[in-house]
Amino acid sequence: MDSSPTWKVLLKWCSWALLCGVSLGAGMTLGGSPLLTAAIMNLAGGTSPERVFAKDTITILALGVDANYGKRGFVTFDHTRSDTMMVARLDLRQKRAFLISIPRDTYVEIPGRRGRSKINAANAYGGPALAKATVENMLGVEIDYVVTLNYQGFKRLVDEVGGVWVDVEKNMKYTDRAGGLYINLKKGPQVLNGEQAMGYVRFRHTDSDFMRGKRQQNFLLALQRRIAEQPPVAIPRIAETVRRSVTGLDANQLASLMLWGRSLNPSTDVKSVILPTRFISSDDFAPDYEAISRMLDAVDWPRRGETASTGFTPPGS
Repeated sequence: MDSSPTWKVLLKWCSWALLCGVSLGAGMTLGGSPLLTAAIMNLAGGTSPERVFAKDTITILALGVDANYGKRGFVTFDHTRSDTMMVARLDLRQKRAFLISIPRDTYVEIPGRRGRSKINAANAYGGPALAKATVENMLGVEIDYVVTLNYQGFKRLVDEVGGVWVDVEKNMKYTDRAGGLYINLKKGPQVLNGEQAMGYVRFRHTDSDFMRGKRQQNFLLALQRRIAEQPPVAIPRIAETVRRSVTGLDANQLASLMLWGRSLNPSTDVKSVILPTRFISSDDFAPDYEAISRMLDAVDWPRRGETASTGFTPPGS
């Protein structure tokens, strides 16, 4: 977190406004949320994310999970396939992020399973723990946290920030009644609400899983910009929406990361790539381990048991 005098004054002012608002009942809708308390403490004390996580750099595996639709409209998110998989390495002190999107149809070896399976099945077979072990084996790196977000929570978050501005690259239309997915987007710049945004990041029916990964990365950066535009007083409310939909991080960690993420410049501080792959048949693909190794070396991402020598290579350098 920026330690400049101006920023500290702003934080103290915001914390005072928040505390007054809560005391007057303006924050009663959150009803003593632990995340609200954590966010206020971070604002008031300027607690750095390095202190919250007790380290300067963390690696997070983010899973966007499908829903299972049963009889009478029953929905569960337990042990479903991960429709989205992204690994984020965050340099908390230097304020840099490196994101790897993993195509869901990548064939890998899943611990405890015979032969190769699509990587999105790991969560279905063994939950976040098996998804974590699978990605760690594939990349040869340590993952500190696994964060799971269901799509209902994703929609709520987008609506909470008032929608996200996206330049939709083409007309997108697809219906999956069994999966509760209805996509009907027109080409061109527009503000997407939660339902529309979910369709945008899940669409892949006239292109590929690689294009969808890129689309998801672009939307994530647009969402980050939208959150950064929100006034500080809105952060606890947004963070509470995230807390209700995310598993894998506690309240204080979530609040700290949200405040930290507001300071990132998507153009200079964030680099995103698609996992390098190679075709193993005319339609199927697997990780390209040599290309992955070169990619990790380029950003000084240590392998298991190693320590980074100089931290991140700045994105774009």
